[in-house]
Amino acid sequence: MKVSQIIARRLRDAGVAVVFGVMGDGNMHWLAEYAALPGVRWCPAWHEAGAVGMADGYARAAGRECVGVATVTMGPGLGQALAALTAAVRTRSAVLVVTAEPDHVSPPNAQDVDQRSWAATAGARYRLVTEPADLSAALAETMACARSGCPAVLAVAASLMESEHDSEAPPATSPPAGPAGTHIAGLDTAARLLAASCRPVVLLGRGAELSGAVEAAVEVGRRIGACFLTTVPAKGALAAARDPFDLGLGGTMAHPPARHLAGTADVVLVVGAALDAHNTFGGSFFGDARLIRVDIRPPAQMWHPEGEVIEITADAATAITRLAAELPAGRRPGLRGPETAELLAGEPARRATLAAAHPADGLNPWAVIAAIDDAVSDRAHIVTGVGHFWYFVAPYLSARPGRTFHFGYGFGLIGQGLPLGIGGAVAAGADRPTVAIEGDGGFLMNPQELQSAVRFGADLLVIVLNNAAYGSEFHKLGIAGLDPAAGAFDRPADLVAVARALGADARRIGTMDELHAGLAAFAASGGVRMLDIGIARSVMSEAYQRMHLPPADETRLVQGASR
Repeated sequence: MKVSQIIARRLRDAGVAVVFGVMGDGNMHWLAEYAALPGVRWCPAWHEAGAVGMADGYARAAGRECVGVATVTMGPGLGQALAALTAAVRTRSAVLVVTAEPDHVSPPNAQDVDQRSWAATAGARYRLVTEPADLSAALAETMACARSGCPAVLAVAASLMESEHDSEAPPATSPPAGPAGTHIAGLDTAARLLAASCRPVVLLGRGAELSGAVEAAVEVGRRIGACFLTTVPAKGALAAARDPFDLGLGGTMAHPPARHLAGTADVVLVVGAALDAHNTFGGSFFGDARLIRVDIRPPAQMWHPEGEVIEITADAATAITRLAAELPAGRRPGLRGPETAELLAGEPARRATLAAAHPADGLNPWAVIAAIDDAVSDRAHIVTGVGHFWYFVAPYLSARPGRTFHFGYGFGLIGQGLPLGIGGAVAAGADRPTVAIEGDGGFLMNPQELQSAVRFGADLLVIVLNNAAYGSEFHKLGIAGLDPAAGAFDRPADLVAVARALGADARRIGTMDELHAGLAAFAASGGVRMLDIGIARSVMSEAYQRMHLPPADETRLVQGASR
């Protein structure tokens, strides 16, 4: 059997039902074999970054045990995919990229390059196969690595592809031994601090979800009287708990009551989350609170604010379960009382005030998000790209039970919202609706993939929040005293015409009545459809105000929206 045939069959046998990719010399033989197998699906993308983004989106939507697989050819193919691979690494997505290793011969061919160093720069594991007998073990290793949240690159020497090899059975695998019985340092100190705290807060990150620790962490938080926050990647993790003291997102995107409560906390239990600039608002979000972090990643791999952090390096579910056993019995009120409830009760009215403004240069982004929130199904999988627009989307879409979210911000890579959404839609199939929200600048980086979604038969609603600008740069230039027009598009593209040419149904939205009608029509239909919504570029998000303006100037939001 040829090595290319073995690759195809081993992927199928490993449970890989879908492969996204771009075909080239380094992968075309095994892809042809894979596409011919029953029960699997080959989804060809137009661009390598799109293919890896689709695999990323597929893995997130399909569930904890699924690996999203993309394939690109060697050299320039992998080079084109590196930004999307780096984004997958930053968000700990279960992604495997299958490629070829160039034949390093003299004189070198045009695609000869040090791919291992590229993968290392992205933060992904690089596994090279130079002997056919090593193939099955290498695939098992890289699949396990990706499944653990560490994206990997499997590179098979190009010279092997058409060679013959006696097909061997895939290596038997056994689950890794659990950590039961091992001592977890720091638990006793953490338990004493939490037991003595008066104003505790629990911050849950994606690591808590990946380890299955959310339910146990919620119970610990309720026992000690804590309010809850989540990081952006973990948005929705608390929805099923329906906790009245769920404060929503922490850090940069926190609403005013959440910022106040976090800033006056005395102890913060951080479960499976990075204490980075975003989650801690540059280190100041939790004030003088003592920080306890539970994470499987070694502390040396993660940044944390100045001051002592009690680091508990362990699987989050295991550590939180043991922590619960060391806490005193019973429950304490902590922050879970009428004063906090009263503070939170005013937040809906504050948001309504934001949405009520009428900017002169387009629709109010808060009003647009409120309409989307009302129209989108509670069962939807919602995917968002990155740009200024997402600072309206992420904090203000409701995390209702049944909704899931995937935010493509991990590397600050614009243009990935559409590929992530397409992968999510392929995973969801007809079982649940998928919504991808992008900015106009990000959409125009990968518009060709809209046609991929049409070819795949995806059920996908694409919402473009269009301010005819790179919104982040537009506002930053103005703050810097420079002409913000340099960040605007003086001849905007006709996105509706582009979408229709690529096979999607599309509407342009310029009024709130058109928005409500478009959402109602497209929510009820299937296939690939796009709403191009003209939003006001003059309105600066709350997060941008906090990040870039002096505190006294934050009132510019509502005032600016009214001009």
